[in-house]
Amino acid sequence: MNQPDPADDPDPSPYPLCVVCGQAHSPEENHCYTYTEDVDDDLICHICLQALLDPLDTPCGHTYCTVCLTNFLVEKDFCPVDRKPVVLQHCKKSSILVNKLLNKLLVTCPFSEHCTEVLQRCDLQHHFQTRLQDRLDSLLVHTVGSECAILLPSSNTVSPPAWQLQASDVNVPAAPQEPVRILQGGWALCRASACLLSA
Repeated sequence: MNQPDPADDPDPSPYPLCVVCGQAHSPEENHCYTYTEDVDDDLICHICLQALLDPLDTPCGHTYCTVCLTNFLVEKDFCPVDRKPVVLQHCKKSSILVNKLLNKLLVTCPFSEHCTEVLQRCDLQHHFQTRLQDRLDSLLVHTVGSECAILLPSSNTVSPPAWQLQASDVNVPAAPQEPVRILQGGWALCRASACLLSA
C-alpha cells in the first residue's frame, strides 16, 4: 500500500499531482494514500483492494469505492463478489459511521523527504494547503544551481507549457527554469526534482 514520494518520481506521470492525496492519477481514478497500518479487511474495496473512498453499498450488502463500482458497472451488470445483478442507481452511500471510520485512517504525507507527519486521511488536503506550506517556508535557503520542486498557486489563464518559473517568482537565487506541472485545485509544481518550496 506504500506509494512512492511524488517528488522522487523519475518517470513523471502524464497526470498532475492531486492536491487531495498528493499523488499523480487521472481524475477518473481514486486518490492514493500511504497508510501507516494495515487497513481492516471490512474497510477494503474488493475491486481496487485499497481502503474505501466515497463508499457505496450495493443492495446485496457489499461495499465498494464509488469510482471503482461505477467503472466496473460500465462493462458488467453484477456485484463483483457474489455476482448478483446490480444497478448503480439502486446503490446507496454508506453510513456516516463507515465514512468516519475511513476518514480516521492514519496516512503519511506523500512528500516524505520534507515531511514525516502522520495524520488522519480526512486532514491530508488541509495539511497540503496550510501546515505543509508553513514547513516548506523553512526550505527557502538553497545553494545556487540546486534543483527544486516548487509548489505555488497557479494561474488558470496560463497554459502549462508556456509558463516557465523564474527565480524572482520565489526569491530563490538561480532557481531552475523548469516547466511547471499544473496540479489539480489551482497549484503548480516544478518537476525539476526533489524539494518543495512555498512561494
